[in-house]
Amino acid sequence: MSLVTVVLTPDECSVVSDGRISSEAGGIYYEHFQKFRLFAGRFIVLGGGYQQPLIDFWHDLETTSLDLTWALVEEYLANFMTIRTRYFVLANHEERDETVANIVLCGINDQGQIAAHAFTNDGYGMYDKVFTEPQPGEVAAITCPPREYPQAQQLLAANIRRLGPGHHTQAQIDTQLTVAEKAASVNDKTFGLVLDKQGHIRKIQNN
Repeated sequence: MSLVTVVLTPDECSVVSDGRISSEAGGIYYEHFQKFRLFAGRFIVLGGGYQQPLIDFWHDLETTSLDLTWALVEEYLANFMTIRTRYFVLANHEERDETVANIVLCGINDQGQIAAHAFTNDGYGMYDKVFTEPQPGEVAAITCPPREYPQAQQLLAANIRRLGPGHHTQAQIDTQLTVAEKAASVNDKTFGLVLDKQGHIRKIQNN
């Protein structure tokens, strides 16, 4: 389980995650696992819930001989989440609990715009949502929440409103730290990456 959040503005994409990887039974495997990776200097692939599909997808991108474009990664991710991830989810929870696999593609698309495409598979099917570049003064927020704290999206939205424009990354960190107090599968180790529209990168780390 985990908590990963994404905020899109007209100028940048901000990703923040905790660092804990744990089992369904509560066993802790890792405390400093970064749940996102940057590809081609232009887009970020991140995920929550079951982590193995995310790791497999990263491996596929890292080992392909193809030039990675947004459209290519987007199409491949849709197929990956529809077929391979579904089989993984079905094989790993016999009683159809609420654990799902989430993978999000975000960053700079082939048109040079800030965007995101979020995918979920719960074993019943694949669901996705496209996020286009927000209008000036607006933001778009995405969460991959832990099972113990499904209201993380509402908390992030409230923190963004509380802190105001230009402070969305701090809102993401505050959200993570609050959830870490309530959810055993989330820790207070913060990893983050901000990618702006010009391709500049800023790392966030507090562990």
